[in-house]
Parts: sequence; structure tokens; C-alpha cells
Amino acid sequence: MTVGTQEKVPATRHDYQRAEWEAIARILMHGYIKERYFPLPLSRAFVALCLFGEESMTSDFLLSSFKLYISEDERETLQKCLEGTIEDDDDDVLDFLSNYKCYRNPTQQNILQIVSELARQEIIQKPRYVITAGHLLLSQ
Repeated sequence: MTVGTQEKVPATRHDYQRAEWEAIARILMHGYIKERYFPLPLSRAFVALCLFGEESMTSDFLLSSFKLYISEDERETLQKCLEGTIEDDDDDVLDFLSNYKCYRNPTQQNILQIVSELARQEIIQKPRYVITAGHLLLSQ
């Protein structure tokens, strides 16, 4: 029910609606409150987002979580992007971006913005439905 490598976020599915995600949130809450157990592979940024909201999310924190979300090969490419050592039409960078359905032309000037947008898309936007279901449970 999650995607990612070292850190994971919930994967939305057509057969899981609000009731199922609320049940999962109850199980997570019960596991933590009663047993002091929390699944460590969940993305730190995703958990912080659930608890403190998007306003608490810094770019650096989001990128550090994104690095652990992506594969090791992608991590090497991401590091090149963050260091600003990409070249025009770098196949590794273009493959990395296309894996996340990003088809913008990366340059030295815009690569940090593109990577930040991808991190936000994968860690915040895609699992937003799950976060909303969990917040509804917590507000009751």
C-alpha cells in the first residue's frame, strides 16, 4: 500500500476509499498509542505533513525525504542535479525526470525548482487524499 524505497508514502488506489484509509489511520494511531509502535519506513516528510501541515515543510526537509523515497540510481542523478553539475541533454537527468512524468527541459538555472516540484508532487500531492482521510479521523 506504499511506494518508495527507504522511505515510503501511501499509494492511492481505486479500491481504497475514505473508509479504508480511515481504518488504516486508526490502526496506526492504535499501534502508536497502545503499543508504542510506528512503522519506520513511512516518509518523515509525509508524517510531518500529517501532523503539522504543509506550512511546516521546508524545501531541505522535503528533499532529504525525497532522496530516501527514490531508488539508489536515481539518488545519484538527483545529487548531480542538486550540485548543479548537469549538462544539456544529460540522458540520466532526462530519464530521471521522465520517470516522474516531468518533461520540462532541465537547465542549470531551473533544475533545483524542478526537483523541488517533483519532491512536492511525490511526497505531498499524490498522497493528499490519504492525508485528508487521516485528518478527518483526528478531528473527530
